[in-house]
Amino acid sequence: MRPPREGDTISASELGKKTGHVFIWALCPDCGDGRWVQRNRFNFYKRKKKDLPCRSCSNSRKARGPRGSGCAQWKGGRVRLGHGYVGIYVDENHPMRCMAGRCGYVREHRLVMAGILGRPLLDNEIVHHRNGDKTDNRPENLKLMNGHGSHMKEHTSGYRDGYEAGYEAGLLAARRKGAGR
Repeated sequence: MRPPREGDTISASELGKKTGHVFIWALCPDCGDGRWVQRNRFNFYKRKKKDLPCRSCSNSRKARGPRGSGCAQWKGGRVRLGHGYVGIYVDENHPMRCMAGRCGYVREHRLVMAGILGRPLLDNEIVHHRNGDKTDNRPENLKLMNGHGSHMKEHTSGYRDGYEAGYEAGLLAARRKGAGR
């Protein structure tokens, strides 16, 4: 039996399918791989004057859509990411692109710190917000930490200091209240 050529047709039963459809051998316009496609689907694409890529090429086409300012839903490249952080979109040719996630966004505090250092941050380098506000990305509010352990120590000492300050303020207020009787 000869290999199928573009345009060859075959019944569904010959392919081991139980439907009554007729299939046609079609080549992917991107990669050139051949596969069996339902004839009615093939004719639909022909009428629309569209090519019919294979599934893997179709998925990569969707992923290749317009990015950045070329996208119809572009809102300036500044978005709110999970956990309250601000994300900044960086293009493929941006020197800090290696720090971006799969969608091209870098957390702003990491981008600011990388700009201060003049290099991309390593994965184990953590940027700490001194005042705890994740949207306050001024350079004086950011502190570079090496590893999660030192970052957690900074948080626990900050909470402890804040608790002690609050406790002392509460004692002073109680003393004032008691003195005013």
